[in-house]
Amino acid sequence: MADPAPKRTTPRGRARREQLLDAAQQIATDEGLEALTVARLAGDVGLAVGALYRHFDGKEALLGALQARAIADFHLAMQARVERSRRELSDRGVAEDVRSLALALIAFSAYPTEADRAPARYRMLDAFLSAPDPVLSEQGARALEEVVSPIVVTCAELLGDAAAVGALAPGDQVQRTHAAWAALHGLGHFRKRDRLVPEHLRTPALLRVLLRDLFAAWGARPQAFDAAWPLAVEAD
Repeated sequence: MADPAPKRTTPRGRARREQLLDAAQQIATDEGLEALTVARLAGDVGLAVGALYRHFDGKEALLGALQARAIADFHLAMQARVERSRRELSDRGVAEDVRSLALALIAFSAYPTEADRAPARYRMLDAFLSAPDPVLSEQGARALEEVVSPIVVTCAELLGDAAAVGALAPGDQVQRTHAAWAALHGLGHFRKRDRLVPEHLRTPALLRVLLRDLFAAWGARPQAFDAAWPLAVEAD
C-alpha cells in the first residue's frame, strides 16, 4: 500500500469509495479482518473484482484505507470534544490548571471510551494495534503513521499546555503521549472482564486509576486531578 488516500478524486469516485469502505467495515466487524478480501467485498457489493482495483490496489490498500478512515474520524471526534470543553470550561471560569488537566484527560480518555461511543470504529483501531504480527507492510504502516501523527501532536500539545501553566512538570510530551496510549490500549483489553469482576476493577474505574497515577508521575497535584477528572467524564 503506497498511500491510504483515494485513487479516485472525483466526487462520484470518492462517494463510491466510501460506500465500498462501509461494506468492507461491515465484513470486518461481523467476521474479522481475515474474512475481508477484495474478492469477498466484490461479491458483497455486486461488482467484478477488477472494478474494485480501480479504487484499491489490493487487500493491503483496502485494509490501510479502512484504518486511515477510522483514525481520521476518531481524531476529528476527539478534537471536537476537546474544543467544545475548552469553551465550556472557560465560560464556567474553571481554574487554568484544572482546565488544562481536564482537556488532556478528555483527549486521553477518548480511545478507551470509544468502545462504547463507536464500537465498529474502535474494533477497527484495536484490530490493527493488537495483531501480534504487522498487518501492513512497512510502506503501508509508514503511510498510516502520517494519519496517526496528528493525534499524537494533539495530545502532546495538551500536555504541553498543562506544563506551561504549572499543572504538570516539564518533560518529553511526545514520549509521555506514546506511553499513555500504550497503557490505555492494554486497558481496553480488560473490558471483556468487566462482567466478571466487581465495579472497582472494571474498566471505567481502572481508567481513572491509570490516568491519575500517570499524571501524578508527571507532576499533577492530587487536588487538581480530582477536580479535573469529573470535568473530563462530564465531557463524554
